[in-house]
Amino acid sequence: MTWEIGLTVAGLGLLDALSPAIVGVTIYLLLNARSRLATLLFTYVATVVVCYFAFGVALKLGLGALLPALENLVDSPVGLWAQAILGGILLVIAIAIPGKKKRQKRQADRRLAAEAAEAADAPGSTQAAASPPHKGGTGTTRVPKSLTVSAMISFGLITVLIEGFMVLPYFAAIGIMTAAEVPVAAWLPLILMYNLIMVSSAFILYGLWKLFGQRLQPRLERWRDKLAAETIETMAWILGIAGFLVARGAVIELHALGLLPF
Repeated sequence: MTWEIGLTVAGLGLLDALSPAIVGVTIYLLLNARSRLATLLFTYVATVVVCYFAFGVALKLGLGALLPALENLVDSPVGLWAQAILGGILLVIAIAIPGKKKRQKRQADRRLAAEAAEAADAPGSTQAAASPPHKGGTGTTRVPKSLTVSAMISFGLITVLIEGFMVLPYFAAIGIMTAAEVPVAAWLPLILMYNLIMVSSAFILYGLWKLFGQRLQPRLERWRDKLAAETIETMAWILGIAGFLVARGAVIELHALGLLPF
């Protein structure tokens, strides 16, 4: 293994560290899961790393050898019907995703709720007297029921499913190692290194939260809203286009096989 390959893989991992899913989930946890933040964040990150690492190892060991069998399954009547149904589901999901105006209204409602909560915590408020203040990443607040270890594992799996086939840097890194005929003793640590670098954004955000606490909260909330808006908009278009193309191709093939009544 040469240093050039290691540096290239590390650089590609840095590109993947900007994953909207990982950054978004991390920000969500920082803002909502303060009492069990470390445990939940570690569970989420570990799930992503384990799944991506296993996926990378499978690719490196020749997952491509299974592609001919998968192609036969995809082109079969069962596979075509599955594609048509999947495409329709993706289209429905894309249409059901709230538009920009609805998202802005929800954000405005959240801001009003936050302002009301701040007013309730203001000096002289009866609610403020009854509840202790919280400070940044060290305070204790009641964690929503959805913020559990099992939920973090689910978030990690969803992250892998959403981005697993869009991580071009990962494919490029594995391709470089394959072309260079890097031995197993070298490419296993390289794949692990790539994955650790990929999730480094989560640890960086966590470190900043521990250092600056609540002073970082307004900025994180702005990042969350901006990231959510851009990600949702992009995801809706991707799902809609992909769903249409998948369903259209499947319907054409089913019609050619005489499996449709029209």
